[in-house]
Amino acid sequence: FIAETDIDSDYSRWMGFKQAMEKEGKFCSRTRLIVIPGERNRRIQKYKELLPRFLQVKAVAFSSDYAAIEAMNFLSDHGIKVPEQVSVTGFDDSIYARMVRPRLTTVHQDVGQKAHLAFSRLLRMVAGEQLKEFNIKSPVYLVKRDSVKILDSREYSCKLKEAICGEDGRESKYEYRIASTKFLPGNDRGFYNLFYEAFEYG
Repeated sequence: FIAETDIDSDYSRWMGFKQAMEKEGKFCSRTRLIVIPGERNRRIQKYKELLPRFLQVKAVAFSSDYAAIEAMNFLSDHGIKVPEQVSVTGFDDSIYARMVRPRLTTVHQDVGQKAHLAFSRLLRMVAGEQLKEFNIKSPVYLVKRDSVKILDSREYSCKLKEAICGEDGRESKYEYRIASTKFLPGNDRGFYNLFYEAFEYG
């Protein structure tokens, strides 16, 4: 999971990702959260460092559409095909998610609703009301487009085992587990289960 910060909304999105993985019975450690630099040149350098890892794990989730699209452009510039070689998802469902090619799979949130809610609460505070609710959750949903490739169970099993055990097939200190039915096409959580394994090792 690639985030621009480890606080505020990015952290909440990471925690949602983590909780979704754990709900599936998976262990999702803090090491799966990678925070990228704010300055663009340093960010691109970070992508270069992570590129071999991206190619190994085959899938990367980003905390925003902006970061996801920037990474997709980086991958394209380096001859890496999305989603054939690396699947990418974002968060926000911004207008650019539909404009970029391949179109970005992302998590939709209603920004207009958030703005309306924030403004109405501000007006209540100005009027002197003591607000009791401080943690308000807005509904989100997955928008499946073209930036994710759902691997079938046999292909995923082969790629994951090679990434974890190496070409010689010898197991490392990391446990190799797979529930094949969770990766079949049509399973909404299929690629998220794929992301679950993405940052467990290395």
